[in-house]
Amino acid sequence: MHGNGHRTFQQQGPDGDWRNPILDCRNVAKAFGGVQALRGVDFAITPGRVHGLVGENGAGKSTLLKILAGVVLPDTGSITLNGERYAPAGTEAALRHGVVTVHQDINLIESLTVAENVLLNNEPTRGGLLRGREMRERTAALLASYGIDVDPSALVSTLPTTSRRWCRSSRRRRGIRACCCSTNRPRR
Repeated sequence: MHGNGHRTFQQQGPDGDWRNPILDCRNVAKAFGGVQALRGVDFAITPGRVHGLVGENGAGKSTLLKILAGVVLPDTGSITLNGERYAPAGTEAALRHGVVTVHQDINLIESLTVAENVLLNNEPTRGGLLRGREMRERTAALLASYGIDVDPSALVSTLPTTSRRWCRSSRRRRGIRACCCSTNRPRR
């Protein structure tokens, strides 16, 4: 994360062509007092790919995610989202731009189904009644679009931790362009 190299790169898209990044960070730096958390960071997210942000404790991973989520501003550098300057003035602004950070803590309602959790506060209704079949169909389509194999009818309480994380991520991703997930590596 403390890289000083400035590389211009593109990654090959899923269909074999070369695409510009959806989210592109160049020479991003951030200091807190006398501690340099980020220095010259270049990071890009291309469409149709899963990207990892890996580093030792204190390398600046969380700081970069906070910048992308609008929690803090970078001291220097540039960030573009879909080719346009991106500098959210808070988390709500980041959400309006379609950028969300999904943290490792999982805030799901275990007594509800996957569909009920994913569409929470966005449930399809008619005459004040929930439309269960439409909820399951919409959730199945959303999960499938991310390659997530989870039954929308399953109770969240029955899911393993990884599946719960994907459900929470899917809930937050409705209409999201870029999603940054934050997880800790398992302890040995």
